[in-house]
Formats: sequence, structure tokens, C-alpha cells
Amino acid sequence: MKNLKKRNLVLVLLVLFALAISGTTYAYWASSVSDFEETVNNEINIGTGEAITISVDISDSEVFTDKLVPTTVTPGTGETNSITVTYTVTWNDDALLEGTADVAVSALVSNIQVGGVANPYSLVSVTPVLSPTTIGLGATVTFTFDVTMSEPANVTEYDAVANQAITFDITFNVN
Repeated sequence: MKNLKKRNLVLVLLVLFALAISGTTYAYWASSVSDFEETVNNEINIGTGEAITISVDISDSEVFTDKLVPTTVTPGTGETNSITVTYTVTWNDDALLEGTADVAVSALVSNIQVGGVANPYSLVSVTPVLSPTTIGLGATVTFTFDVTMSEPANVTEYDAVANQAITFDITFNVN
């Protein structure tokens, strides 16, 4: 009977020890995988995880004060032919990667929508102006994009884009 109690006590202690070790191992692993954080200042922090996709809404009047008009139109008050979107990307320092040379960094624009419709008549363009190709560990690079709109060919095209929200996604990746 006494041996059975000792055996059970040993088993309980081994299970508790295994739980403590696995919890500590997970905590260490989780601390080394950095997520991202987007701030109001358009700063993106890329950790060691997956690519980061953000959504941009150039119709947000709190961030973008001018309304986008076609490039062939002379802009009036509160209007512009081009909206510039800039993001600063930092590759977070990770002790596991120290000594890593510069690696490829990219930003891919996708999912351009006007009024919730996939870029009707392909009138809206998001063009990279400043697009670095490499980033160093702990370094910061800047990506800049110009958003422009072509002149609608007719009333139908105009109605599809007039006073509509313009949104798109940008996927940042360090590989």
C-alpha cells in the first residue's frame, strides 16, 4: 500500500514537471515570434511570422483630406489628382536571427475596390513610387504609393466611381 502511494506521488510529480516544462517552452517560443502592429503613423513592424496585409481606405476624411479626381481634371479646392500613401516598415530585431544579412522585402497591392466593387473599368491605379527591395534585421525602409484615377469614358463609368469609397490592400513581406 505504501509503495502504491509513492508510485502515485511520483507519477503526479512527473506529470506536473512535464506540464511546467512544456509551458515554459511554449512561453519561450511564443516570445520569439513577433506579430505586427500598425500605428496611426503608418508604421508597420514585421516580426518573424507571416506576411502582413493591411487595408487602406483613401476615402477616410480623417486621414486623407483631399478628394481624388481624375488626372485629366484640374483639381479644385479639397481635390487632388494623386494621393500619396506612405508606410514605414521595420523588420523587428530577433535574437534568433542575429547575424542575418539583408533579405528581400516586398509590398504587393491587391483588392482595389471602388464602392465595394472590384475596380470598375480599371479606373483606379495604385502605383509604387518608392519600393525598396531589401531590408536588414532591425532596419527600417519606406514604401510609397501613388493612387490616381483615370478619366471615365462615359456617364456609366463616371457613376460607378463618383463619390465612392476607394480601398485596397497592401501585403508586406520579408522573405
